[in-house]
Amino acid sequence: MRQLTIEIKNSQDVQLFRDLIARLGFRLIQEREVISIENKAITDTDWLTAIANNTAFDFLQDEAEDIYTLADGKPLQ
Repeated sequence: MRQLTIEIKNSQDVQLFRDLIARLGFRLIQEREVISIENKAITDTDWLTAIANNTAFDFLQDEAEDIYTLADGKPLQ
């Protein structure tokens, strides 16, 4: 089966394309949201600060997620 990917840059057009796809008899296989950002140098500190302050990673504070120890794996050479 061949797949076709359509990029929609205007969020208001999303429903219009869903309707068009249905009218043409196509089956929507997968729908994703893509976020494009400007191309600029982001430092490691920028990434670490953003991650540390993002509530999406709060689940990592749960003790049940702490499954690895220093004895796991092999050190990098």
